[in-house]
Amino acid sequence: MIAAKFLDAARNFTLRSRAPGVTYISDGANWANDNGTREIVRHLRASHGVAAHLAITPRGLRNQLAHFIDRHALLRPGAVEKVHPSNRIVLTWFHQEPVADVAALRENVASVLPRLAGVVVPCEATRRDLPQFGVPDEKIALIPLGVDTNYFRPPNAAQRAEARRRFGIADDAVCIGSFQKDGQGWNDGDEPKLIKGPDVFLRTIEHLHDAGHRLHVLLSGPARGFVRHGLKKLGVQYSHTQLGQLHEILGLYHALDLYLIASRCEGGPLALGESWATGVPVVSSRMGMPADRIEHGKNGLLADNEDATALAAACSSIIASPEMRGSISISALADVARLDWSVIATQHLALYRRLGALD
Repeated sequence: MIAAKFLDAARNFTLRSRAPGVTYISDGANWANDNGTREIVRHLRASHGVAAHLAITPRGLRNQLAHFIDRHALLRPGAVEKVHPSNRIVLTWFHQEPVADVAALRENVASVLPRLAGVVVPCEATRRDLPQFGVPDEKIALIPLGVDTNYFRPPNAAQRAEARRRFGIADDAVCIGSFQKDGQGWNDGDEPKLIKGPDVFLRTIEHLHDAGHRLHVLLSGPARGFVRHGLKKLGVQYSHTQLGQLHEILGLYHALDLYLIASRCEGGPLALGESWATGVPVVSSRMGMPADRIEHGKNGLLADNEDATALAAACSSIIASPEMRGSISISALADVARLDWSVIATQHLALYRRLGALD
């Protein structure tokens, strides 16, 4: 399936090597990143006439801008040597690494840095983190993750009722969403991936449950075993659905009353823009894009990292006040226009031109 997704790009390698353009390099494993990149490619082609493509290898590229959307695809030993010297290299770097990985990563970055024309980061926290790896500030561009605002839209009454019926959500239940991978590995995920805060998420739900709120937690994503087991132990009703295609996630947002982000560290997440675009209020820990984009009390609510009590209080505020939920949703809908993929693509183009890569 991966090979089929990039067959068109592979067939056009020879053509791409003849004229300057941008080729995004993916490892083919991260469908969320790949899908966002396809949106950037689409807008660069349609709105700006840029020869843009998505591929899984830089093999055969000449005189291009090679933009690696997966950091590890470029930073693993020997990878940069496979990029022909006629190409300029840009790298997307989403978020910081666990401390144990920093030393090895710093060594890898040092070997790549002479070839690196620029680094794209989605949030200020990542920008602040990069100097420890030797990346100079002038090579860093902050470009947030985007969302397709033509596709992600608030539901009408019938769409909302159907979404809640599909997942068995009672009319008087508060439906809280969490759509991510927060367990180690790709199996059940019983061991938590703590950077994603599944333990904080469960403590927040526990506070809400103890406060007497009738909850229904709607989960998606692989490796959610730790959270599922925790919800069972708490006696909180939940649904977990695995998505076959990315577009299926829209119906999940249509069922929600709020979206909870309890991560300790993120580059995004994509769920911020998707929630905003679908009219779902967001409660988040103060990290990643939420720290940059949420104005507390206006277009969302923030709490300090690992503060499950404060996260639960913020959720309770939204649950208790339809007026607050409505005003936050309206403000978020206005602000999400700045995250549309068309805007994000234009920001990428501005970076490439600043680097002189598409002149």
